[in-house]
Amino acid sequence: MQPGLADDAGRRYTRNMEVISPGRLQSRLENVMKLRRIIITLALLVAGIMGAAPSLRAQETGQRRDRIRVTVTLHGTKENPHPQVTREDVLVFQERDRRPVLGWTSAKGNEAGLDLAILVDDSLDSPIGNQFGDLAEFIRGLPSTARVAVAYASFGRAKKAQDFTTDHEKAVKALRIPMGSMDASTSIFQAAGELASHWPAGTNRREVLLISDGIDTYYGISESQAGQNPSLQQAIDKAQRNGVTIFAIYASGAGHFQQQLYLINNGRSCLSRLAVETGGEAYFQGFETPISFKPFLGEISGHLENQYVLTFGARTGQKAGYQHLHLRSEINGIEFLGPDRVYIPATR
Repeated sequence: MQPGLADDAGRRYTRNMEVISPGRLQSRLENVMKLRRIIITLALLVAGIMGAAPSLRAQETGQRRDRIRVTVTLHGTKENPHPQVTREDVLVFQERDRRPVLGWTSAKGNEAGLDLAILVDDSLDSPIGNQFGDLAEFIRGLPSTARVAVAYASFGRAKKAQDFTTDHEKAVKALRIPMGSMDASTSIFQAAGELASHWPAGTNRREVLLISDGIDTYYGISESQAGQNPSLQQAIDKAQRNGVTIFAIYASGAGHFQQQLYLINNGRSCLSRLAVETGGEAYFQGFETPISFKPFLGEISGHLENQYVLTFGARTGQKAGYQHLHLRSEINGIEFLGPDRVYIPATR
């Protein structure tokens, strides 16, 4: 769902854009980027997050290494938005090999465990606060057992304003207006990767709601593109390895970047790739902060209510690594949203 601005408004917006070539942008940012890299490196060293690789979800839940657990969102049709799908209806492929479905559990009732982290880019422009009423309503509408955390992305790190809690009013009170400084963002995807790789152990579903413009110039202007951004790829890897699904809503950042259509498009593409490859969705309304978050948050709520926990028997090998996951069904009119890849541990 990507409602756009009216054509005439879009044309006015484009005419007001300052057109600067990627080369000139690179020159402007060279000194700033050097300082950012130093700050991030020091922050990572102090936090001690450059050490061991993140633990596998299978190890945390005590599963066998060849049993992989994945959160899947079921898409129905307008006529049948919540179809009944059984384990026998689900086809799982690891690369090209069909694998056995060992478990297919609806995330309802006793199986509805949910950890949701709301990650806000601290470089967003301050008017984003007008949408926090919608966000507060969304948090209050979550199941009472859902654990919610609120964090702000700054200098490549995810700084929690509220750790995971079932007291949803605490999470609402942790919402604040972003700093609105371009320097505060540094690398939004490094922050998202840090959040995904330091998730508390447990069997709850792991979900992130990321609110950002997706502009990440840590490695340079040309590397801010979705297919060339190392920070984005690292965030995807960490989310897939740790079973984290990411939903994203685009909102405008502060600073002169917001007059650069080239960077705005790159940021939108990065958010789309991050969401799609982790099993979530990304939402946009033109090139600016949406007038209301309510339609997007309503759709995300519907996704969270229509999820399943899939367990399948993986084919392991001598080396651990990421392998593509394909989900299909012989039932017409349904679609599965799941991660593009899963991490398969090596055979012991």
